[in-house]
Amino acid sequence: MKKTLILLCMLFMLVLPKSQAAPANLVPQTLNWNPVSVIAARYTTSALTLTTPGVFKVMARVGSNNYLTPVYARISHENVYFIGVARMIDVYVRFYDDAANENPVYVSDLQVNYRVIGYDGSAGYNFTSSAWANGYYVVLASNVENDYQENGVMRYRDYHMESGDYIPQGL
Repeated sequence: MKKTLILLCMLFMLVLPKSQAAPANLVPQTLNWNPVSVIAARYTTSALTLTTPGVFKVMARVGSNNYLTPVYARISHENVYFIGVARMIDVYVRFYDDAANENPVYVSDLQVNYRVIGYDGSAGYNFTSSAWANGYYVVLASNVENDYQENGVMRYRDYHMESGDYIPQGL
């Protein structure tokens, strides 16, 4: 029974990130906001452009430049360590000027929207949040439990970038 549960959880974890990335039947769109056309300082996007697994193309201010520039954002688990059977992580979104993630870029005043999907051992949860990016990266979570499995108890938590309302600072 325990092995079956572990196998089902592993299969679920393999399928879930693919289903969260981008539906295959949709035409990719770029996440844009244009300060000139934003009268109420609010713009709603419908989708992120998924360029490669885990890499999204967004429009952002680079450095102190007020022009919007295509930037590639990659969400990643870093500083991975274990406490017993619990896998602990930090969740970062790093920004690059190329889809290959070779050249880091400094972004200014970019709101990064994300979704947290998980299971706490008794019930699932799914919520959205956001963080402001001013730099080469933004930390979405630090020292959080990513997954845990022992004696029939399972927990997990995963992070996904989201489209949504982007509110440029200073407008």
